[in-house]
Amino acid sequence: MAKKITGEHEESLIFPVGAKSGLPKGIVWGVVGLIMLFAGSFGYFLYRSATVSVKSSMNASLLQLQAGVKDLRNFDPQSAAQEFQAAGAAGPNFGGILSEFKPLFKSAGDLAGGFGRLADLGVKLSAEASFFESAALPDFLGGNGADLIAHLSSTSALLGQAADESDILSADASNLGISASGSAASFGSQYLSLRIGVAGAQKFLSALTDWFSSPDPRHVLVLLENPSEMRPGGGFLGSYADAVIQGGSLLSTDVRDIADADLAFKPTIIPPVPLMPEITRMRPADANWFFGFPETASETISFMERSDLYAASSTSFDAAIAVSTKVIGDLLSLTGPITIPGVKTPLDAANFLEMLQAKVQQGQATNASYPKMALRDLAAALTQKFSSMDDAAKQKLFTLAEDWFAKRDVEIYFKDPVLEQALGEYGLSDGVYATPADFEGDYLALADANINGGKSDLFIKQSVLLQSQINASGTVTDHLVIDRTHTASRSNAWWYDTPNQNYLQVFIPDASELLNETGAAAKSIYPPAYYAKQGYSTDPLVAALESSTAPIFNYPAILSHEEDGKEVLSTWSRINPGGKTELVLDYSHRLYSQVADGTSYRFVFEKQPGSERSYTFDVSAPPGFKFAENNLPVYEYQSDDPPGRLVIDLTLEKE
Repeated sequence: MAKKITGEHEESLIFPVGAKSGLPKGIVWGVVGLIMLFAGSFGYFLYRSATVSVKSSMNASLLQLQAGVKDLRNFDPQSAAQEFQAAGAAGPNFGGILSEFKPLFKSAGDLAGGFGRLADLGVKLSAEASFFESAALPDFLGGNGADLIAHLSSTSALLGQAADESDILSADASNLGISASGSAASFGSQYLSLRIGVAGAQKFLSALTDWFSSPDPRHVLVLLENPSEMRPGGGFLGSYADAVIQGGSLLSTDVRDIADADLAFKPTIIPPVPLMPEITRMRPADANWFFGFPETASETISFMERSDLYAASSTSFDAAIAVSTKVIGDLLSLTGPITIPGVKTPLDAANFLEMLQAKVQQGQATNASYPKMALRDLAAALTQKFSSMDDAAKQKLFTLAEDWFAKRDVEIYFKDPVLEQALGEYGLSDGVYATPADFEGDYLALADANINGGKSDLFIKQSVLLQSQINASGTVTDHLVIDRTHTASRSNAWWYDTPNQNYLQVFIPDASELLNETGAAAKSIYPPAYYAKQGYSTDPLVAALESSTAPIFNYPAILSHEEDGKEVLSTWSRINPGGKTELVLDYSHRLYSQVADGTSYRFVFEKQPGSERSYTFDVSAPPGFKFAENNLPVYEYQSDDPPGRLVIDLTLEKE
């Protein structure tokens, strides 16, 4: 029987978001790791020759260190600080222990003292983590940004001290021949990894401090994605906010309808071909056309800055943050129901999306002065709630934020290349997964785009089944089944009870071969304007995609193009309310080499932000093989809510 895994269990096998630590835990974790590495190494060295009483004392200290590490991983900085203080106060108990070992070596005292100083830095970093948990948001919202900047600078300095101290400790440990595992090479490898992590965190915080400290206002484009109308990069960009930050404080938030920027956008740009049934020219609202968020964010920023709404004042956006409606729902669960003007029913996590959509549609139908005023009112009410949250709510907010990043409900992009690269290292600003040239595995991503289908995506239920067969010849054969059901009826508003027209893109390994398909639908698209004659320009990102687009000879309902190092199969479907469709694709690709005993195999899945589907992934080993991870020839993963990037690492063994 196949092994079934739901959600994000089995962390040794399955790694959400590229298995990278997010912020702020990632910042303190590097130093904590160094503390544990040196504590374990030094402790192991002493432990081999210690008496029973000394071993007992050392065990107690190391247990305190382990408790501190656990508290920091759970983002409980107050408790972590207490554990580090208890462990470090006794050096950790090494000061009194060293007299037992003086005949063995000379520099152990320096090593113990250095470790004590590193543990003290852990205490101070715990205090900084406590600030970011409890006071950073009120400072940011309440105009006390100078305090926030000071703590960012202090944390960066502490990381620098930790890096310097760890270098000294590493030299002392090497002089003593110490390694936790008994292998100097293993110690060096672990140390190098942690040291690089600390250096990266310091670099990120230094750049972030400079970014916040700029005397000029920073404009951040907040993209409010609507999953009722999907686009490849997430939900349709129907609304957005211009958040202005200066001196570490939020100065203003201007929530707007994307139509404001669209109407003031004068360039005439040819839209992507699949969008031509809906629009004649590309606008800021249409820039969310790319599966990778860095591409979508940079394109949207570029379009917004060319809109006269911002070009007239030379406004430049320094960053973009995409937010799904899941975030709004979670925040309403945290704050409780909120009442806003013009909406009688209080908004909560369950009803806010449909209530706001109805309010907007009503305003558009009655020619209201600003149909999306309700969004401004909700944003103002939520900001007021955040400013007065208690400590328990703040801790819950941190937990929610970690989940948002893991599930790609929040994505961040910085123009600053240092910040953008650092966010990528922490898994907070990932592009599409880059498959290496010697990739031994499989890849899948699905991207829906609602074209002239109203807001019907909110009522589309989807299930995805991928059955992958690894063959002894070094090929992988995939059987992909996507079922879609339109659950809206006449009891729902008309913008939901309308035919769903979907442009689907299936991202698979490069150089894959389509073997068969059923359920795909072709769509004839004719340009709505004489683009060349009327002087329309091309968009470089769109042109790059469409230059590689070509039909597949034996399967006329499927087109293929290259994007982000993947082969992308695209097709169409149309579902009336109450109807169903099923798409089946069979395809194969070649691994880098033939499989053998001990071959590592990696499956990567990336979720479209804002999408909701149930997933089943079955991976079958070649005949005569099994997977070391479950001792079975088939490995199965099931989830209705996978991480934004799911990585499953498997090892083939001969039976």
